[in-house]
Amino acid sequence: MDSICSPLFTLLLNIGGGLGHDLIGLKRKFPNLPGRLVLEDLPDIIEYTKESIEDSIEVVGYNIFTEQPLKGAKAYYLRTMLYDWPDKQSLLALVRVREAMANDSVLLINKNTLPKVGASSFSVSLDINMINIFAALERTEKQWVDLLERAGFRVVKIWRADYNDVGSNALFEAVACQL
Repeated sequence: MDSICSPLFTLLLNIGGGLGHDLIGLKRKFPNLPGRLVLEDLPDIIEYTKESIEDSIEVVGYNIFTEQPLKGAKAYYLRTMLYDWPDKQSLLALVRVREAMANDSVLLINKNTLPKVGASSFSVSLDINMINIFAALERTEKQWVDLLERAGFRVVKIWRADYNDVGSNALFEAVACQL
């Protein structure tokens, strides 16, 4: 992995980051962060995004089911990704990330999680739509942890929001297990 002082050091790789809102917000809040900020998404989305993304953020076309081209980033970040993929495809995408990670890399997954009981009617309707449209599901915290463990990760911490309804209410911090 490149040193944090190296211009090649990748601080954060946002996989499936769409138009780059998260990276743009991070860069605006912390303009002097060391290292590269990289946005990855499907080539068609990246082509559309190139015109509006800030110059300080790199953009790369990437399919989550192929080998991850960016190795050894400090953090790999997925926000609202994998919710519309069944476990089989989600596992493959997560393994691709794990294969690219350095020993000191972290995986950050920012997701909505459903409570075991008492989910809002809106959250339940989203879950039903995921089942019907994608053969996937809105996962509970336990289901996310199980999925990460099966992909070869160890969850270090789960950062939770104060609300338990629509939106990303949990941030999973995980590291790759030595296989």
